[in-house]
Order: sequence, then C-alpha cells, then structure tokens
Amino acid sequence: AAYRDNSLIRVWERDGANWRELPSIPEHGWCPCLAFSPDGKSLAVSGTLRCYDPATGQLQLSPV
Repeated sequence: AAYRDNSLIRVWERDGANWRELPSIPEHGWCPCLAFSPDGKSLAVSGTLRCYDPATGQLQLSPV
C-alpha cells in the first residue's frame, strides 16, 4: 500500500509473478503511516486512525 499526495491510498496484491491493483481508498488529510494486520485483512491508516479492508477499500473501523 502507498499513500499519494492526491489523497488516495493505492493497494496492490501479488498474483503469481504479477502485481494486481486493488480498489483505491480515499483519505482526507495527511496519513504518514500505513500498516497491515498480520492476516492481511485490515489496513490501518494513521492521522485519525481508520481501518479498511484492503481487498475492497471498504471502511471497517473509524473513531466515533
């Protein structure tokens, strides 16, 4: 996963010898840190902490 200055987090998945791009995740503001859960099913985004499903880009957890 990588954050770009266009407010998108881009995610890729290994598919054999190739990389396949998954849906981008829109993010508002600066997010200097990204971290996957050990099972790879969640992507934590810093700033205001949010967790996304990296395969779909759907928000899983956000502060109340």
